[in-house]
Amino acid sequence: MRDLLRNLQTRRSDKNMRKLLNITIDGKPSKVEPDTTILNSAKEMGIKIPTLCYHPAIEPYASCRVCTVEMRRGKRVRMVTACNFPIQDDGIEVFTQSERALRARKLVVELLLARSPFAEPVRAIARELGIERTRYPLENDPCILCGICVQVCSQLVGANAISFISRGIDRKVDTPFKIISDDCIG
Repeated sequence: MRDLLRNLQTRRSDKNMRKLLNITIDGKPSKVEPDTTILNSAKEMGIKIPTLCYHPAIEPYASCRVCTVEMRRGKRVRMVTACNFPIQDDGIEVFTQSERALRARKLVVELLLARSPFAEPVRAIARELGIERTRYPLENDPCILCGICVQVCSQLVGANAISFISRGIDRKVDTPFKIISDDCIG
C-alpha cells in the first residue's frame, strides 16, 4: 500500500514537472504540454483544421476523419486524425495542407457528401476544399455519422440510450436492439 501511494505521488509530481514539447505545424514552431492534441495545438497557433465530429465538451472520437493531417516523427511519416492524436514526443512536424493530407481529406468529404448531400456542415467543408460534386452514388441520409449524439448521450447525459449499430455502408445510429428506450431524451 505504501508503494502504491509513493507511485501515485511520483506520478503527480512528474505531471507537474512535465516539460513542454516542440511541435511544428505548417512550418510554425510552438511548444505544447504533453498529450495536447494536434487539433488543439493548431487552434492555439491560429491554424484551422476542419472537423465535423469534434466538440470540446466530449472526448474526441475521430469518426468523420475530416481532420486528417500528415505527421512526421523522425523518419516516419503517416496520416493521423488531429482531433484525437496526442503529442507525446518532441519534434513532431504536422502538415495540414500537404498534397497527401488534402487528398485524404477531399476523399473523406466526397464520401460524406455522397451520403448526406444536403447536410450543410459537409457542404461547407466541400466548398472550402473546392469540391462541387461527388463521383460516388448519392444517398439522402441526413445523418453524417459524426457520432456527437452518441458521445453526448454516453458522456454528458450518461444514458447510453443510443449507439452505432452495424458496419460499413449499413452503419447507423439507433437504440440498442432497436428498442425504444425511456432513457432517450432526444
